[in-house]
Amino acid sequence: WAVEGGKPAPAAAAAVEARFLGEYRRHVAAVERPLATGDAEVALASSPFRWRRFLSDEEVDAIHDVGREAMEAGGAVEDRSAWGQPAGTWRVAYLNEGGVFDR
Repeated sequence: WAVEGGKPAPAAAAAVEARFLGEYRRHVAAVERPLATGDAEVALASSPFRWRRFLSDEEVDAIHDVGREAMEAGGAVEDRSAWGQPAGTWRVAYLNEGGVFDR
């Protein structure tokens, strides 16, 4: 910061305030947007289940490849980073964007 008389210079202070305001607006938009993933009460009441070897190593690798391609393409990616996290910390890739799994 540029300092004038022990206080941040007005331009520096305005830049910092603008950055924080931008982060706050991003947080509000993320928090206020409803998740369209299903019934939250049912999801919260359910227990996790792990089915070992449900997919082969090759199938898991293929899913990882599709996810990486979706992230690189950008069209099927949404930033859902929480308040206080840098943008891009939590990115969601919708893997069936554009019918990638259609046969």
